[in-house]
Amino acid sequence: MTKSSVETPGEKSQRLFKEFIKSKKIMIVDAQSFSRATLAHTLVSLGASMSQITLHSKFEAAQAAMATSVPDILLSEFDLEKGTCGLDLLVSQRRSNKYSKDSLFILITGNTSQAAVARAAEEDVDGYILKPYTVDGLRMALMKYAIEKAYPSPYTIKIDEGKKKIDTQEWDEAIQIFQGAADLDPKPSLAYFYQGAVEERKEVLENAEIDYRKGLEYNRIHYKCLVGLFDLFTAQNRTKEAYDIVRQISRYFPANPDRLATVLRLAVINEAYDDIENYYQLFKKLDRRDEKLVRYVCAALVVCGKHYLRKRVVSRAIELFDKAKITGMRNPRLLKEIILSLLSYDQADKAGLFLADYPPEYQGTPEFAALRYAIQEKNIPIGESLSQGRALISRGVSEYVLYAILIKRTLQAGFIDHADALLAKALQQWPEKAEELRKITAE
Repeated sequence: MTKSSVETPGEKSQRLFKEFIKSKKIMIVDAQSFSRATLAHTLVSLGASMSQITLHSKFEAAQAAMATSVPDILLSEFDLEKGTCGLDLLVSQRRSNKYSKDSLFILITGNTSQAAVARAAEEDVDGYILKPYTVDGLRMALMKYAIEKAYPSPYTIKIDEGKKKIDTQEWDEAIQIFQGAADLDPKPSLAYFYQGAVEERKEVLENAEIDYRKGLEYNRIHYKCLVGLFDLFTAQNRTKEAYDIVRQISRYFPANPDRLATVLRLAVINEAYDDIENYYQLFKKLDRRDEKLVRYVCAALVVCGKHYLRKRVVSRAIELFDKAKITGMRNPRLLKEIILSLLSYDQADKAGLFLADYPPEYQGTPEFAALRYAIQEKNIPIGESLSQGRALISRGVSEYVLYAILIKRTLQAGFIDHADALLAKALQQWPEKAEELRKITAE
């Protein structure tokens, strides 16, 4: 063999890349046309053809295209429009492509923080390219990630071997393999994650927690280890620790409806009221908002508003109630809860503003009539209040707020027998309110 016929490392890499990329479908998603063109040109220079490549500037268009043709290779910008992220496209690709070993996912990141997230999403993200990049740097990165995918390292091979033992439920053998894998990589977070997952399957939960935490020692935002800990704490009803973990996940990884709903639920349980406003801002950036998430956001905002009412910071409470009202599209059930909360803190004028937001089609309902009475009755003589309240009951209006007010006013007027009759009816309809009604009669 002559010297000129010897293949250089660079030539070998290019040949291997060309073999890997042959006949694969490639999708590039980036808002910047220059970046899309540069990525496509580089791929073509490395052996791809333009017929293999589709270009998209928006998340929705890329996701729609995936519904009919799932790419084998996906290169996506980290930040896309309306709060969406390239990691969300990964979910679509992997869901349709069943975690194909031949598929490749590369994130285009705009800063080192995003690059850290890409590294933390180990096993899901095959690599990242940090902007601004040079053409030579781009070529080298693309070849490196593709070759690593096609020719995995001993560490990756060992991880795959352990995962096969998980599939066959050979738990002890799997743990031994993952322990061996940990010696093959300087940052073996993934090996510790799988070791923890196996310990969890074996119900040795203390060991599972140790393994997840060990993985986080090598990468403090390792996604799978964080999720493993979160699921473990949730199953053990360790809500404070679960919230600390999911708050960390939401800080570093893109928001999605399911995760944000969980974060909000735990924030309320842990009374983390100062965080709720931040999660509301994340919610506003989401392009996809399902009914469950809207319900959680509204509930969290109302609970937070009640917190500020208790602290007598009424203006802050009103701001949060307004956001809940708008998010819930003036849902009558939500407005009722806000109104009753304000009335319980003697904020009848503020409650009236929310009553005015009731949809016209609900303003003829018994509920609306009872709430209007509750807001107005403090400003009228007690005799007129009793008369209006009794008239509503005779019309068949059966709302707890109406009975509570009327019992209190009837006692104040000295009509003990009539108050007792109202109390008996109220206890029959709302037995869960017995303690509250007892306090009213004791005043």
